[in-house]
Amino acid sequence: MSFPRRRAGLAVRRRRESIQRSAETVNVEKNTKAIVEKNYKLGVWNGTVFLVAAAFIDTGIVMPVFLSLLTKNMAVVGFGCAALSMGWFFPQWFIAYFARNMKYKMPLYRYSAIMRSAPIGIIAILMFAFGDTQPAWLISVILLCILFHTLGAGIAGIAFLDI
Repeated sequence: MSFPRRRAGLAVRRRRESIQRSAETVNVEKNTKAIVEKNYKLGVWNGTVFLVAAAFIDTGIVMPVFLSLLTKNMAVVGFGCAALSMGWFFPQWFIAYFARNMKYKMPLYRYSAIMRSAPIGIIAILMFAFGDTQPAWLISVILLCILFHTLGAGIAGIAFLDI
């Protein structure tokens, strides 16, 4: 006799749980939409800033002229331009092994974004401070900053392409 009542009670309980889950889903969908919109805007902003910054360190036009103003040694100018290209690939050989097992790649991207951006800011500050007075010292610091920038970009590339 109690069997049909249990079934009816179970059906009512399941229906209540279903309604509760659908209400939670609606709230999650609203929050998810807001998060997706925020992430989209931040992604567009990140891409815009990156492309504008990349135009200022272009290896085809800007960097050779910039480095040749600081030194007449064409090997140093060539190394500075080559470092911007080779630095992208070099860290990926090592970081990819560790990054593939990471559950979340965003912390890696954030760290590497700082590692990628800070050297460019350091170059700008040093150019204003020591540009005319110490070009020999400045060229070595700039080459080191370029190397760190491209290593950071190589690390960021792994996380960016996975995210």
